[in-house]
Parts: sequence; structure tokens; C-alpha cells
Amino acid sequence: MYETMTVCEAGLDTMSASRSRPSATVLLIGLGDEQLDALQKQGRSTREYAVFGEEHFLYVLNRIAEEPVRPYQAVIDVMRSD
Repeated sequence: MYETMTVCEAGLDTMSASRSRPSATVLLIGLGDEQLDALQKQGRSTREYAVFGEEHFLYVLNRIAEEPVRPYQAVIDVMRSD
């Protein structure tokens, strides 16, 4: 199985015991940097995470299975950035 560090494991959980504060927006490192910057400017809490371990590619396959258009969108994004 792939290994990930959750927000709670990293000691970064922003939820209080009473759940009175909203949780942080959490994204994979390197994806959505502009969105995170915009949220931070609005005063929102943000976090980034990394996938690691020998079977990290299973995480990638899982994410592709959740939304099969992701690889196509990634290619389009790369082509637009040039």
C-alpha cells in the first residue's frame, strides 16, 4: 500500500475539538499553487502534502481512477504553459 501523511499525523489539523473552526484546504505539493496563494491572501488556512513510499504510484492510479480526465488535463496544462 502507498504511504501518505495525513494532516492530523503531521500535527497540522486545524479543527478544534468543538469543530468551531474550518479545516485547512489541503492539496498535493506542486498542484494548485495559484489557488493556495489566493486562499492564503484571503486569510484561509492551507496545507500541502506529499506522497511517499515504495508504492507511491498506486496513489497516482487511484487519483486517475477517481477522475479519468486528469491525465488529459495535465497534458493540456503543460502545452499551455509553453
